[in-house]
Amino acid sequence: MLDQSFNIMSGPTLAAELKQADVVVRPNVLNIGSADFEARHQAILEGEKAAQQLIPLIRSRLQQKAQTLAR
Repeated sequence: MLDQSFNIMSGPTLAAELKQADVVVRPNVLNIGSADFEARHQAILEGEKAAQQLIPLIRSRLQQKAQTLAR
């Protein structure tokens, strides 16, 4: 119940932050509950896997930012 309340209250803020993000890592953790502490290792692995897949995009965005700042 508390988790649900937090999600409802933070929804608009999160949406605004996501719009401003250069890259968003979205690990496949929908099957892991927020209180499922025994699955934390699996959640970490999913996050690492999702981030690894985005490395080319992250590098590209960093290069674009560096070029913009160099002007």
